[in-house]
Amino acid sequence: MPELDWEGFRALPGEATRNFENLCRATAFHSYFRYGRFAALAQQPGVEFHLKIDLTDCPLGNPGRWFGWQTKWWDLAAGRPIGANRRADIVDSIKTTKEHEPDITDWVLWTRRPLRSSDQTWFYNLESASEMRLHLWTEDNLDELLIGDAELLRQAYFGNLVLTPDRLAAQHRLAAAEVGERWMPEVNQDSAAEQRLRRILADGEWWQVLGVVASEIERFALAVEEAMTPLDETLASEVAAIIGACRGIAAVLEVAYQELRDGGAVTALTSLAGATVPPAPLQTPSR
Repeated sequence: MPELDWEGFRALPGEATRNFENLCRATAFHSYFRYGRFAALAQQPGVEFHLKIDLTDCPLGNPGRWFGWQTKWWDLAAGRPIGANRRADIVDSIKTTKEHEPDITDWVLWTRRPLRSSDQTWFYNLESASEMRLHLWTEDNLDELLIGDAELLRQAYFGNLVLTPDRLAAQHRLAAAEVGERWMPEVNQDSAAEQRLRRILADGEWWQVLGVVASEIERFALAVEEAMTPLDETLASEVAAIIGACRGIAAVLEVAYQELRDGGAVTALTSLAGATVPPAPLQTPSR
């Protein structure tokens, strides 16, 4: 198995911090989502993604354990201390996790390189106060998990499947050169197959309809809300339930669109998995 090419990883489009988080989240999702409920929400406090184990045979542990991961892309040379500010950041993340996700049993700090011995000792000494089991994961865990079907992730971030704007542009020039002057970009039309592939590949540009529908539902809900004044109390209550259902659905669609637009396909999937679609209101209103 080839080593992880971190220099190639640094050259990927976008910030290395975000790319590292996306890679770790996608790897954990691929490896463990089948064993329970995996969730990853944008700007989630404390941990960036977490898994509540429901099934037996999970490599992480028994049902009831709840793992949360915090990724840190620290641009530190091997063996360097993490320093006071990074230690304070870790303490704050653990504290925030307990406030917002008090049922998490296992808290994982995922970094590229191992912490130096003194920092590891300091970290594990936080365990008693945190009331969680603390774990340290590194690039070794990535290397172990990026096998089998996850080889695609390895190749996408470290290998031959790395697609950068420059590489795509170069491939496009080669393809266009084969048809010569017959290639006229201004008259090119996307085929139905290309449109479908772009949607499957979570291209945010092709999922704008989610944002449009969410806006239209919200506009409908507001119009109905403004017209509720003359209704009697019973009917008004049922209409309010309809408005609430509409806004709940609009919120789910908006979250999905924002995640797809920002390139977080896995986040979008897990955000929807953790979303609660409101129940349908009464089919026959009271009279």
